[in-house]
Amino acid sequence: MSGEWRWAQADLRRRWVSVATLGVLLALASGATLSLVAGARRAGSATERFIRDSDLAQVSIFTEGGPTSALLDAIAADPRIVRTERSDLTIISPDPAIPGIGGFTAVGESRGVAGGMGTPVLLNGRYPDPGATDEILVNERAAIDYGFDPGQRTTLSARECFECEPVTVAGEVTITGVVRLANDVADDPTTNGLFLAPPDFIDGTWAKQAHPGMFVWLYLADHADALSVTEDLSGLVSDGGVGSNISSLNVVEQSTDMQRHALLIAASVLGLVSVLVLGQAMARFLSVRRVDEPILAALGLTTMQRWRAALVVLAPAVIMGCLVSIPVASALSSLFPFGIARRADPDPGFHIDWIALLFGVAATLLLSGVVASLVAKQWIRRPHAEHEKAGLTGSKLAELGVRPVATTGIRFALERRSGSSRSPTWSALVASVAAMTAVTGALVVRSSIDGLESTPARYGQHWSFAVGGDDLAALADATVDDPRVAAIDRVGQGELNLSTAVGRHAKVGALGIEGVTGPSELGVLAGRAPERSNEIALGTATMRELALHVGDEVNASGACGSNRLTVTGRAIVPIVGGDTPDEGAVTTLKVFDQMCADQVIADIDTTPRLLVRVRDTAASDSLAAELTAQGFFIEELRRPSSVAVLVGISAVTLLLAAMVGALGAAVIAYSLIVCVRRRGKELAVLRAIGHRPVQSGAILSTQALAVVIIAITLGVPLGILVGRMVWVAIATSSNLLARADVSSTVPLAATTTLLVMAVISIWPSWRASRINVATALRSE
Repeated sequence: MSGEWRWAQADLRRRWVSVATLGVLLALASGATLSLVAGARRAGSATERFIRDSDLAQVSIFTEGGPTSALLDAIAADPRIVRTERSDLTIISPDPAIPGIGGFTAVGESRGVAGGMGTPVLLNGRYPDPGATDEILVNERAAIDYGFDPGQRTTLSARECFECEPVTVAGEVTITGVVRLANDVADDPTTNGLFLAPPDFIDGTWAKQAHPGMFVWLYLADHADALSVTEDLSGLVSDGGVGSNISSLNVVEQSTDMQRHALLIAASVLGLVSVLVLGQAMARFLSVRRVDEPILAALGLTTMQRWRAALVVLAPAVIMGCLVSIPVASALSSLFPFGIARRADPDPGFHIDWIALLFGVAATLLLSGVVASLVAKQWIRRPHAEHEKAGLTGSKLAELGVRPVATTGIRFALERRSGSSRSPTWSALVASVAAMTAVTGALVVRSSIDGLESTPARYGQHWSFAVGGDDLAALADATVDDPRVAAIDRVGQGELNLSTAVGRHAKVGALGIEGVTGPSELGVLAGRAPERSNEIALGTATMRELALHVGDEVNASGACGSNRLTVTGRAIVPIVGGDTPDEGAVTTLKVFDQMCADQVIADIDTTPRLLVRVRDTAASDSLAAELTAQGFFIEELRRPSSVAVLVGISAVTLLLAAMVGALGAAVIAYSLIVCVRRRGKELAVLRAIGHRPVQSGAILSTQALAVVIIAITLGVPLGILVGRMVWVAIATSSNLLARADVSSTVPLAATTTLLVMAVISIWPSWRASRINVATALRSE
């Protein structure tokens, strides 16, 4: 056996604990990084797997009177459509949900529980029996809002017409299960409840009740054809509309993509910091064996043999770390993905992503090998003669009257020295500043997300709730002087056909708004809100689709008129009966009525409302209760799903802050431990000339404090700047009012960093106070 192998074998027997410790460190860093990568992959595919497992149709057609023969012929002749399903929409709901307002019941005509709604993800309970006459499913949103539970028996209510008062239907129904639909994944506020029933629902007596229309679900050979099929069939439906059945999953896909990118960024940052920590750990591992290198050279081992010897002693730790990282990453897999992506995942929990693990382990092995090679190359170099020069730091501090103990600690923090006294000072400083910057930036983004979630005006919701019912004009007159009310607006909902001079066309949702107590408030991202009869504001996506800018003109037409309007602003379209703040048009209510925009869509979707903003939250509940008692229905104005997209990555910011902060603390802890060993002679000299043991420990505590103060002084302002820039970019691209917040978590993080460093410095300080002066100075 060659000399390098004999030395490595003997060294491994003597210092196997150090090898195991290095391997565990590598396993934790690599496993955490691999889990982030695997989580990103799982988040990125969550929407696709939800669609596949739920067997959703890609296109939905809603008609009030049923599909016409022309529509059916077009569907049958279209080669892109592989099959169709149908289901009836009934104005029926289980108590206490109000039919129509609180939800509808979809009754499948041919298979399953709701035709083209596929096989929804079952959260609790069971699916109804195929031939059941009194069993239904409730969606997750309805279960939360109304307290429905599997096995519950409840009475059914129905409306004879959409405007009629509810009537009780004879018999009861059993809620067999709670399912998660596409709207539930995105927390879509379009409808509170959707109840699914098999074809034989209540023995066919549902057919005697009013049902406002029928859904025809289209399954396509290629999902990419959904848009073209929708456009081709839209002209054949005059009493309803054609749309994407999975449009509500668009925001889910945005959320999963954003989370995937966030997790990959977190993995990259964690990987880079891990390389730094791993390199320092390997260097320290070999520095303990520094005395063996010249002995091996004296015994005749060549440079290449000594380099191989260093790699041999590092190899077990690297191999162990790579192998152990697999169970570590697998154990952490249950944490990912977060938020909306986790809701979309049909099977969250423990998973093993073999592709990510195999490629990740191979990359870890390769990268660790490169780092080990570089560290081994540095180890075999003979130390140069030490030329210690008096540092400027010590002299400047002495001039300022800083006490010797503090001066020495600050010197240790800032001066690298050379030769055997060399310590990883600057790498620790850079790593600590970078870590503090990343932590602060992540917290600024997190606090800005919290501010967005708690301030509805930032996403265009300036009102507390909407009120629907009969004689809203009289209600507005009676409520306008209520001291609890800050503002009231009347709103109508419909659609407009828009066209430009260059031939672009779009049929978009439209809102007409009129202020009762003053000018209407509208979230405007650019320009201003429409005020006159020839003005209109458009959503961001609509302006992009039509290639319009503020100041351009557009032709708008409804059911009974048309007008040429000037685009006055790019607005956040209020969510009233829909979830499209980036799409649509807003005009004054007078213009809206002149073009009969409410007659372009089905009657079921045209419910006039009052938008009410109260002066304080406490008044909101009391006023809503009074209006409900008077026979009006109250509609909560929920946040748009696009906001939920950003809320979904909030956990990623905390995860990134925690992981980077932990690795930053590890770097500083490592630098303190190395400093005790590398600066041991200096500490021994200070002890020899009169320093007490407690003063030696205070030097290390001062060093840690100096590093942390530098990290906070530089990292916090940089982090706030970076966090603001990142958040403004995110909010602007998400069509939100960009307002960055710096919450109390930033100073809390700085205070926590000081406390953590105080704890971390305890062990190095104790070692410094226990240094053996005679042993340290023996070579002198």
